[in-house]
Amino acid sequence: MSLPYEKLEPRLAQHATAFAVAELVYPSLDISIPIAIAWRESRGNALAISDDAGFGLMQITRGFHDSWLAAIAADGEPLWRKPVDNFLEGVRLFVHNRVLAEAHGFAFYDAVICAVAGYNASLARVLGHGHGLTGNALLAAADCLTTQKPIPYARDVLDTAAKFRATLHA
Repeated sequence: MSLPYEKLEPRLAQHATAFAVAELVYPSLDISIPIAIAWRESRGNALAISDDAGFGLMQITRGFHDSWLAAIAADGEPLWRKPVDNFLEGVRLFVHNRVLAEAHGFAFYDAVICAVAGYNASLARVLGHGHGLTGNALLAAADCLTTQKPIPYARDVLDTAAKFRATLHA
């Protein structure tokens, strides 16, 4: 069952279709986390291009995902410009990071922290820096590697996800 995405900030609510499709593809995923990543990355702007070579809603990064960024949809538009495709690619990257963190011995919630921080700062760096840490200690260590403005990336995304979760399940 699709959540009431219209309750979100309007710049996110306009991407309700992308969120609903991701819910279908990843039914056990807490969708509020990738929505919070989209909010932190682009503030809901599906056409955003950052100075750091990030593209679209989820700011898929050139240099790491060049082949995906070069992909063209059937209508001739780059996939990165399509909110559903861009969001699904970002969710795929997040889920991949979480699974890899679990494979490296992190418990589920700690793997989520690693996946969120790794989305911004490279999972390999986060895993190396956070080895042996859990909970808030892991979050603090991981956030030493992430973008700090306006506040540390992973803490911001997880706090925002909690707010979105409360809004969507109210």
